[in-house]
Amino acid sequence: MLAQYLRKVNTAQTLWSDVMPGIQTCCFVLGQPTDVFPLSLPPEVDPMHFEVLFCRKGSLILEQAQNRCITLGEQDIMLLSDCSSLCSAEVDVCLEGVLITIDVRENFCTLRDLRCDLKTVIHCVDSCGGCAGLKNTVWTQAMFAVLEGLTTTEQGEYCTYKTVEIIYLLCKQNQMLTLVPYSASINDPMAHRVRDMHAYMEQHLQEKLTISVLCNRFYISPTSFKKYFRCIYGRPVHRWLQQRRMEKAAQQLLRSDATVLHIAQAVGYDGLSQFHATFKRFYGCTPKQYRSASKSVDLQPIPQNGKV
Repeated sequence: MLAQYLRKVNTAQTLWSDVMPGIQTCCFVLGQPTDVFPLSLPPEVDPMHFEVLFCRKGSLILEQAQNRCITLGEQDIMLLSDCSSLCSAEVDVCLEGVLITIDVRENFCTLRDLRCDLKTVIHCVDSCGGCAGLKNTVWTQAMFAVLEGLTTTEQGEYCTYKTVEIIYLLCKQNQMLTLVPYSASINDPMAHRVRDMHAYMEQHLQEKLTISVLCNRFYISPTSFKKYFRCIYGRPVHRWLQQRRMEKAAQQLLRSDATVLHIAQAVGYDGLSQFHATFKRFYGCTPKQYRSASKSVDLQPIPQNGKV
């Protein structure tokens, strides 16, 4: 699952180790915000494989089918039992953490001695769509506070033992830990605020819109805004904003006789150079060529699979 991708990321600083039978740990750093997991190959789905990801810093965005999105934030713990619905993964901010991978088929003696059944926990995660999390609890706060003071090797060992504790507490249905599904909640108050910001951007495409200015206006942190926006609308803020601006520019090229400079300014660009470059990336031609060709051809935006 995530382990196979983490091994393929050339820019990752990783330390793999075997701590217990059937368990591997990987302490990793993805050093640049633009790092993207190479998900060109289909994920390997193994019903006897289970992963726990401890996010120390940064955030990870996993895209699922049907435009669903999973966002793992700082000091979150993600339990993953099935990645068959995952389409891509993207590092939104420099990501640091520890990944624990468990082969259920191995003789996991510690769990056996504790009379814990890992398959029970996997069933709980499966009921959450194959991905569930532990977020912002007293247990997780204390756990990450200890983690910060350890060496890299110690972090792998510590997270392994905390994984055993998670499995134990979940098997015993201890109230200290409660799994939550990873999905955007349409009733979350923060989600409503992000929708208000989305509506504001729609109405002010001609203005200089930056994340810092928007977040100050709507009293929300940039990290929360980016996470919720991606979960709700299925793409990063900057990518959505560029696409909407290009779509509006294309409409004005068809429906008005305004100059290209005037249209560029109407969608938030001061000059023509950057506007031309972005427009061509979306439509495969310059604004003037688009206006001329569109009289006889129905031009559509070029699919943007990567960041724009």
